[in-house]
Amino acid sequence: MEYYKQQYLKWIPYLQQYWGLHESFAIYVAAAQAYIQSRGGVAVPIVSGLRSARYQRALQERWDAGHRRGLVSRPASRSWHMQGLAVDVMTNHPNFPAFRWLMLHWGNRWGGNFRSYDPVHFDRPTGELLSIDQIIAAGQDKVYGNLG
Repeated sequence: MEYYKQQYLKWIPYLQQYWGLHESFAIYVAAAQAYIQSRGGVAVPIVSGLRSARYQRALQERWDAGHRRGLVSRPASRSWHMQGLAVDVMTNHPNFPAFRWLMLHWGNRWGGNFRSYDPVHFDRPTGELLSIDQIIAAGQDKVYGNLG
């Protein structure tokens, strides 16, 4: 239990500072990763967290132009990624099934269950889901972390 707690406490600031996750969502991702590590496993790699609205739009434009490498589905105009309430992970990792089970067990959503299939995606809807245009118009577009 002590090892789990140590790992969990390391994950929270990492998820917030590097991936831009909101604390209300970071706690679930941290708990899943720490649980996997406390059982001797390797954490599931994260590939995307908070995205700026402009970056989200650029991903849409890239998809629409046919440049889809690294994208599983067309990025949405309204995405929890832009509010720090979503994460994409590597699905081919051996601990992905455990991560998915834990995230779903704790009430998060998995993109593998979406009509527009997005198996790398997990989110936790909280508050109002804003569009790209709403975020930019409100001056709330965050350029953040490793993905802009």
